[in-house]
Amino acid sequence: MWIAWKRPKTREREPRRRGLDKERAWKSANNGRGAWWNADALHMRDAFPKSFFRRQGLYSLLEMR
Repeated sequence: MWIAWKRPKTREREPRRRGLDKERAWKSANNGRGAWWNADALHMRDAFPKSFFRRQGLYSLLEMR
């Protein structure tokens, strides 16, 4: 998702749609970190919990053991 959202404006808007407050979304969008770092960041886990991915039909390989 982070790579698909190419502009900081989009990187702020999408997490805000999913419940992050404006300041936190702005800080995460402009943190200067890459996609891999942001993938496991708390702001992404709050905006996109595991239940979001389960609804999309995606499951954690770690939970399938």
